[in-house]
Amino acid sequence: MINNTDSIYEIHSTCMERKDECLRHIATISDIVERSDLYKIFNNVSVAFKNLDVEFIECKKRNKLTIKYQELEQKFDEVANIFGQYVTLSLLSRP
Repeated sequence: MINNTDSIYEIHSTCMERKDECLRHIATISDIVERSDLYKIFNNVSVAFKNLDVEFIECKKRNKLTIKYQELEQKFDEVANIFGQYVTLSLLSRP
């Protein structure tokens, strides 16, 4: 378990950047149907990050990463990776 406050912020910042990167991918898609499908999947990423953000507040209070935060971070990584797979599939299915 990491007790350094700076690393807590770094970890959370990295997750926020991944969420923003997912949103930027959606913005680059010109086909409305593809964009709509990816946005529906992005909602899962957004909900996972929201849960992570709520637990981040608890981590700041305790000055260390909680076990729940670590579990939510793993869940966020899974959802973000799934989103990345859908983006790849979307790019490969273009004519």
